[in-house]
Amino acid sequence: MQPKLLNIATGIEFTIDAVTQKLAFIGRSGSGKSYGASKFAEELLDAGVQVVILDPVGIWHGLRTSADGQSMGFPIPIFGGEYGDIPLIEGSGELIASTFVEKNISAILDVSHLRKAQRKTFVTNFAEQLFHLKKNNRSALHFIIEEAQSFIPQRIFSGDERMLGAMEDICKIGRNYGIGISLISQRPQAIHKDCLNQTEALFAFQINGTHERKAITEWIVDKGLSKSTVAKDLSGLNVGECFLWSPQWLRILKKIKILPKKTFDSSKTPEVGDAILKTRQLASVDLDRLKKYMESVIEKANENNPLELKKKIADLENKLRKKSINAEKTKTATTPPAPAKTQPVEPTPAQPSQSKTSTPPPPKEQPSVVNLKPPTIQDFKILKKQYENLKDLNETLGEQLQYEQAERGRLQTRLEYLWDFFSVAYQKAHNQFIESASTYLAEHKKEHDKMIKRLFSPISAEGIELDKKNKK
Repeated sequence: MQPKLLNIATGIEFTIDAVTQKLAFIGRSGSGKSYGASKFAEELLDAGVQVVILDPVGIWHGLRTSADGQSMGFPIPIFGGEYGDIPLIEGSGELIASTFVEKNISAILDVSHLRKAQRKTFVTNFAEQLFHLKKNNRSALHFIIEEAQSFIPQRIFSGDERMLGAMEDICKIGRNYGIGISLISQRPQAIHKDCLNQTEALFAFQINGTHERKAITEWIVDKGLSKSTVAKDLSGLNVGECFLWSPQWLRILKKIKILPKKTFDSSKTPEVGDAILKTRQLASVDLDRLKKYMESVIEKANENNPLELKKKIADLENKLRKKSINAEKTKTATTPPAPAKTQPVEPTPAQPSQSKTSTPPPPKEQPSVVNLKPPTIQDFKILKKQYENLKDLNETLGEQLQYEQAERGRLQTRLEYLWDFFSVAYQKAHNQFIESASTYLAEHKKEHDKMIKRLFSPISAEGIELDKKNKK
């Protein structure tokens, strides 16, 4: 039986070993790079290959629906995001990676709903766990990374070191354990060069920027090729067209056109009048099977839901308030009144005796005693969970504040540098002007003296003659 061939463009067919290769889809926004990568993912899924997609934009859900939106697409679950089947939270990276390796399932990781710091935490834990487990569970897996410059940055900020290290391990060494990778980006110069230069095939779509073309040229030179003029022709490509470079793996340099997809193009920029399409859901049986492995993730997601947290806190506060009120009432009811001080009674005149048949006053009604239940262990567990959640939130806010303070420090350093630069430049210009003026005066001193004498000599002579006349 012949192996499955992957066909993403006319006249271009890959063998199934493409699953463990390293690819890059580069192009400006709207050039078709995500469309081309999605077409490649369709071919892999058709071949029964495990595909994991990291989506920080929320545009890969279209794989779940046919191109016309009328029927089912691929039965691939979505974790997180607007169309998510299963919640995805900041701390679930390790558990999700373990599930993928153990059950060998394809999935979309939609992290578009997370903040930047939360995304980095999730991706760091996921990548580290995936790489670690794959060492002892070697099987073919293709990892597609949308907006790769966000997770494999060339410029490293404080706190990005672990994430970059984990992604570098996957890019450089992951193929030994069956991991292939596809990098998608509109800013190739922002992807770490050690990872971008690892790619064996480059799909270069329309590119206009100078820095982007320079990054493509550096990739060509790194592969041992001469500086081709093709890099200059990238700005003239149509949407969906690209140059495919693969000097070692495919040994090809060719202009190609990506074939139409089978599934919905959810990466297309919305236009006026477009209908809103909701992706179809997986069969409930498939989701139930997945949810059994992800029960702890779902439980934690519900616990960290801000609305649920506010509701639980409000309920606990109401219970404590009611208990304190009831305890105060009980204390008041069970405490005997203090004896009244006796005052001397003055004798009063005798009163006529009352009839013996008069009825005695009714007895006073005793207040009922409320039996209070002491707090249970479950109440303390709930309070402990609330405290841990608030503590994690405080740490996250602290990390964001630290990052903002670092950015302010860098900005202050830049402002001081600019101030010093302009101060030195101004001082140099001022000194140069004084020096030039002094040189000019020195060179024209004789002419200057003659001019002064010519202007003031007649006045001085007339003054002398007037003095003589006045003396006489």
